[in-house]
Amino acid sequence: MKYPIVKKIVDNVRGLNAFEEETNTVFSKRDKEILLEFPTVYIHNWKNTKNYPVNETDHIFHCIWQKLRSDNEEVFPSEERIKDSAVFKASPLHRLTDEQLEVKEDIIRKVFESIHKNKSNQLIFVEGEAGTGKTVLNSSTFYDIYLQAEKEGIDFLKCCMIVNHDEQLRVYKQIALKLGLTERYGEVVYKPTRFINSYSENDPIDVAFVDEAHLLLTQGKQSYTGKNQLADIIQRARVTVVMFDENQILTSEQYWEQEQLEYFRNKAKKEKNYFE
Repeated sequence: MKYPIVKKIVDNVRGLNAFEEETNTVFSKRDKEILLEFPTVYIHNWKNTKNYPVNETDHIFHCIWQKLRSDNEEVFPSEERIKDSAVFKASPLHRLTDEQLEVKEDIIRKVFESIHKNKSNQLIFVEGEAGTGKTVLNSSTFYDIYLQAEKEGIDFLKCCMIVNHDEQLRVYKQIALKLGLTERYGEVVYKPTRFINSYSENDPIDVAFVDEAHLLLTQGKQSYTGKNQLADIIQRARVTVVMFDENQILTSEQYWEQEQLEYFRNKAKKEKNYFE
């Protein structure tokens, strides 16, 4: 089954030209066929005008989607089915709150500041309870890091998303595929142990995002022989961005000693990289 192509484009002439160039040089033959065969929907969020206000965009999208679905139900499933899917819930294309946007902009700024100044082992710590939007913030920031790298002309950025469950792995791999990240950058989604075994302290990646970092192991188990997965990930990335909720620790292997947890919190706070 062919899938819709979802692409976030910088809202100016330069952004549209960049998208056209990417279509001609980066998109696969299959994606080009989809663009030619199916309609293209451009949803524009006008800023500082009375056209298409934010509180009407959901209704506008609903109308557009219903029309597309009436033309082809296979390619455009029901909105209910989409909204119930794990991919939709973790999508980086959700509209963020003003507070989330502020945190995202701070994280992106700090990430590229670290990259340009060649810093290493930097930790950005985002803490919050369940339901506060950490996953969407994480996903959105992860994707926008790639967009910012392209905007700055950074040819190859190694940025990885690290997740703990097989279901999360499947979801984020689908998102990376649909947004063209896999085709352009290769494998970008890992489980913790595989990431640790795939990269070394001597050749760290640029950025590592960790969703539900509270579920990382704090002692060896099965194929993981280290003492703390977060510490090992930090050693393998120039910047590590973690989403943490200590109230959701599930097993004894994930138990965090308070002193150990405070060490990472204080490491982030010292660099003014702590958000809650």
